[in-house]
Parts: sequence; structure tokens; C-alpha cells
Amino acid sequence: MCSALQSFLQKYTSGKILVGLTAWDYPSGLLAERSGGIDIVLVADSLGKVILGLQGSISLTLDEMIHHTKAVARAVKTPLLIADLPMGCYEVTPEQALQSAIRMIKECPGVTGVKIEGTQDLCPAVRKITSAGIPVFVQVGLTPQRSIQVESNQTGVGRTAASAGEIIDAAIALEKAGAVGLFLTALSEQAAKYVSEHVNIPTIGIGSGSACSGQIVLQSEMLGYQDPWVPQWHSQYESIGAKSLTAIRNYVREVGDCVFPGEELVQLSFLPPDRQY
Repeated sequence: MCSALQSFLQKYTSGKILVGLTAWDYPSGLLAERSGGIDIVLVADSLGKVILGLQGSISLTLDEMIHHTKAVARAVKTPLLIADLPMGCYEVTPEQALQSAIRMIKECPGVTGVKIEGTQDLCPAVRKITSAGIPVFVQVGLTPQRSIQVESNQTGVGRTAASAGEIIDAAIALEKAGAVGLFLTALSEQAAKYVSEHVNIPTIGIGSGSACSGQIVLQSEMLGYQDPWVPQWHSQYESIGAKSLTAIRNYVREVGDCVFPGEELVQLSFLPPDRQY
């Protein structure tokens, strides 16, 4: 077991709250690494929307995920680093799932595990991937990869007894299949609490209340890169997007007014030419 995964699981068993953050490239990976206190970094398929400007994550490819994960892995050295397997690269057969997971691990040094989305139908895939020694996290609850109507699938799940029961059954089955942790997305707080109490693996919440073993947020949301995507899941701790726009507009104004570059930015020393012009 790698040291990052071991530290992650030790913190879970000690009863301390786990702290997660997403990253999509080298700069965001550096922020996660240098902030201190981050236990798990997820290279999330939300990069399709946040970074690549796609409508959602469904059209994202494994090659694109690997490309971005490589960049994050160059920055993240201390927290546990895992990456999403995008839609279409693990659902067909357990063998396909293993092949995709192996690609992610082999081509992205520093990545410890993968995350997939679904329910107990993924148990064969989880067993197959873990048989190769690759840790698997599974996202249950809201699963955008399984919704073609990307924008309509942002409401919570597990609000009824039947829905909550299905999620709880899935969580228990996935743990038995070998999942090392669960991401509980947009569950009712009661359902998330019940899942967390009835499994012996970490539950990382996003929009699922405070009863989970830990929390994870999208870095773009909590820093305010752009207009909120799912504001009901996050607190915005900064307004980086608005501040960046102000800075760029100030730059444009200073160039137009011949203020930039100022004398302090100009190389003033001058060596006379050897010949006349």
C-alpha cells in the first residue's frame, strides 16, 4: 500500500475528518499541494465543463483525462491522488474497466487509484480492477456520467425511503466488492449518514451534509473562478474570477494609456553598437 493511501486510511480510522479538493492541471495541483491539510486530490471529469468548456463530462475521453492527470501528478506529491475514469471506458466489461485503470496508473506516475460512477452493477468492475492492486473509489448518488441530460441532473437523490435504500444497498455491495472508498454526491443528509454508519470505508461527501467521513469541493467553485455551477454544494471562499477580470482590464487600460510597461520594467542599460547605422 502506498504511503499516501495508508495515511488517508489511517486518518479515516482515527475518526478525523478527511479533506478533499479537485484539480485539473499543474497550477491547480500546486495549490492543492501547497495549501497543506488536503488529504485527497481528485482529477475530476468536471474538467470537461470547467476547463475544456464542454457541456458536461459525458463527451470527455480517457486520453483527455490522462493528459490532465499527468499535469496534476507533476504537482501533487503529498495527498492521495486519484482520477476519474470517464464515461465509456469502464462500463462495457470488467476487462475494459481494468484496461482503462491500468492505462491511468501506468501513464500518470503518482496516481494511486481511480474513481468510477454507478451502483452495484459496477461490482464486477470493482473486483476486476482491485484484483490488479489498483484502489477503486465509487461515486454513488448523483451520477452525471449516467445522465445524457447533463443540466437536468443536478438535484439531490436519496430523498425517498426507496431511493435511499437502493443507495445504501449499493454502498454495502461495493464495499464487499473491494471499493476502498465512496463518494456520496447530492444525497440527503439522512441517507449519507446511514451509509457512513453502515460501511467500513471512507465516505467523501459533496453536497451530502456533514455526516460523511470527509468532504470534497470543486476548486473552481470554492475559489469563484466563474459563475457557480452547483452553488448549493459549495461555499465560495474567494472570487478569483472577478479579481482576474479586474486585473486584466487594468492591464488593457494601462497599455492603452502608455502606462505599461513603466520604467521599472524596462532594461535601461545600453551597449553602443560596434558599427554605425
